Amino acid sequence: MGVFMDELGPFDESLRFFSYAAQLCDGDKATLEVHIGIDVLPIQRAVNQLRTAVYPSLSSMFERRNSGRLSGDNHKLRRVGFISTWFRVHSVGKLLLGVVQNLDRTKFRVIIYHCVHFLRESDKITEAFKHTADEFVELPKSQDTAVQMLRKALLDVVVFPELGMDEWTVLLSHHRVAPIQCVFWGHPITTGNPHIDYFISSEHFVSEHSKEPNQNQNIKQLKLSGYRQSSFSEQIVLFRGLSTIFTEPKRLTAESERITRSRLHLPTNRRIYLCPRRKTSTNFMAWMQTLMKLHPAFDEALAGILAHDEKATIVLLASDTQIVWMEKLRRRFRQRFGRV
Repeated sequence: MGVFMDELGPFDESLRFFSYAAQLCDGDKATLEVHIGIDVLPIQRAVNQLRTAVYPSLSSMFERRNSGRLSGDNHKLRRVGFISTWFRVHSVGKLLLGVVQNLDRTKFRVIIYHCVHFLRESDKITEAFKHTADEFVELPKSQDTAVQMLRKALLDVVVFPELGMDEWTVLLSHHRVAPIQCVFWGHPITTGNPHIDYFISSEHFVSEHSKEPNQNQNIKQLKLSGYRQSSFSEQIVLFRGLSTIFTEPKRLTAESERITRSRLHLPTNRRIYLCPRRKTSTNFMAWMQTLMKLHPAFDEALAGILAHDEKATIVLLASDTQIVWMEKLRRRFRQRFGRV
């Protein structure tokens, strides 16, 4: 309700609902639940019903014919549209760039739809998407105009890299703009949205697999939902790989290669465990993850490292904009480890 009130204008009412939510979710309860601690499908469906009640156009503006299937012409190029606000230096942009670059252009025509309703600036990742896409389109701020534009494009498939990071794109996903509409695992929970047909993920991210063989050996399909302990409204499609392709990073500059532990104020006689994570040379490990996604359950892993390696030093990376999250983690770690 806080989000809806904020969208509709009454900020004080919005703030009242957010404050009430904070009282209901004391401690780390909200953190645990949003990361698959409970089955969120009933909640997501209820929220979608609330959206439809608040925004009647979601259920009345556009037809629903031909949903969930493609036309029978197997010889034409399939028009695939990717829709997101985050085609930039962001986890979504980094995850999807390699996928878009490597799609077979003898089978697909790729159109990038960049949502610029609150963030218009481009960066190097945005430019890379512009260069690799067959078409790059900035969607207008008007939701009605954007949906009409998408429907006129006669797309065969629409892919939302994530749904949940901004309400504008979530609302857009409630319209049927292509016969097949998919969501990527940018947010690893079901949308509960009847207009999203497939949830694309990796078998490495789930605990249950389909027993049905598939002709394409690179993917598995689950018609029904076992994803850890959550139900899904979408059909789950699981790739055998990570379902993404990371682009090759640039080589370190000469200045970066001269950086030493002492310059970073790190101890020289201890093993460094760095978050984000990446295997590097001697006595050095790292976890590639942002602070807000360090799940409380992962504290056990950190505690195990400290218990089994007397020379361990765990280093977390944060930006100046993450002061609240730094303090939140400090308090949690002091309770868990005794000192930080």
